[in-house]
This record gives sequence, C-alpha cells and structure tokens, in this order.
Amino acid sequence: MTEKVRCALCGYEFTPEEAERACRSCPLAPRCGLVRCPRCGYEMLPEARLVTWVRRLRDRVRKTSVPRKDY
Repeated sequence: MTEKVRCALCGYEFTPEEAERACRSCPLAPRCGLVRCPRCGYEMLPEARLVTWVRRLRDRVRKTSVPRKDY
C-alpha cells in the first residue's frame, strides 16, 4: 500500500508520485527536500519517519481496540 501525504494547507491527500510530477518543472527538483502539493502548489517538508511510525501504530491500535462502554 502506498503511503499518502496530506497537504498542510489545503488538506488534499496525494501519493509521492503525484508530488514528483508536480515538481518536474522546477530546476532544483533533484536536490530539493520539499514535497509539493499537486492541487495547490504548497511546498512542505516530508513527514519524518518517526511521525509516520507513530501514526501507523496509533491507527493499528484504534483498529484493533474494543470500544469501551461507559455506564
């Protein structure tokens, strides 16, 4: 499964391949560390691996946890 990236400005979710296509016209694209949103053009730093790992762990826990009943 390809990890999606969410734009911090407009909220659009896209794949890294879509971001690469959005950056093709820039002469700095091969050496730049930014990710460009294909919808609005906003450039942001890629998500850190630690943040990605924590997010996956949180999603996995939410998916497997049993809802609590508060009486």
